[in-house]
Amino acid sequence: RPPISTLFPYTTLFRSGSTADQAKACIASIESFFQSLGVATRLSEYGVDESAIENVGRRFREQDLHVGERNTIDDKAAVAILRDCF
Repeated sequence: RPPISTLFPYTTLFRSGSTADQAKACIASIESFFQSLGVATRLSEYGVDESAIENVGRRFREQDLHVGERNTIDDKAAVAILRDCF
């Protein structure tokens, strides 16, 4: 019987390093996959202007909006996430 890693090689792909290192490796892998298909992975590649980020932050503040699984993403976190997507 072959080992599980032979049948499902991605099950061991992100098991080394810290949790943060594993997350970064996973994100890089997903980004690389989409780029290999010719899909843009950055907001700037879609023609989104960087000023849109501040507009999103402003709307979060105006609506006192918190999103995410635990409602911990506020205006500051949303802006930081979007800046990382440029």
